Amino acid sequence: MSSQPTTPMSSADAQRAESVLRRLAPKWTTHVVHTIAKYGPEMRVSDVTQHFPALSQQYVGKRLATMSAAGLVARDGEFDRTAPYRLDQAARMLGPVYRMLAQWSADHIDRTPQGRYDRIEDALHRLQLADTTETIRLLSEHGSLRLTHLAERLDAPRVVRRNPAAPHAGGRPRRP
Repeated sequence: MSSQPTTPMSSADAQRAESVLRRLAPKWTTHVVHTIAKYGPEMRVSDVTQHFPALSQQYVGKRLATMSAAGLVARDGEFDRTAPYRLDQAARMLGPVYRMLAQWSADHIDRTPQGRYDRIEDALHRLQLADTTETIRLLSEHGSLRLTHLAERLDAPRVVRRNPAAPHAGGRPRRP
């Protein structure tokens, strides 16, 4: 079986994927989405906070406000601080995405037992690093690439090669 994808990812698709990852990756987003989905359909900040005893109500409120700006949750009464949050359409569609991320993480990253939502957040964190999706796209399109060629295609700062004869931390030149 070939490891090449059947449909190559375009640069625009890679940018869209990275945009989505940036929205989903912040810590506790997965847990909050799951909590509202399970105990909702609407929950106030104080209700969500009850499910996370280690988090302050202020932190949960800020997390929900950030998730609202990202289009994952919404609330009626924009100026009513007690108005409940509900999952937006985008967040209600995350079930299959989260299942795939959990499986991908279990298969390729970490086989140690951990909670499903912790595994999803770990996978999201790893994937949302700068240029990850574009790097995957370039490697799938071109096969293996030298780091310098990959950096050029990513418009990354030039990779500086060390002079093998230059002194290293011990002060002596390296042996060839």
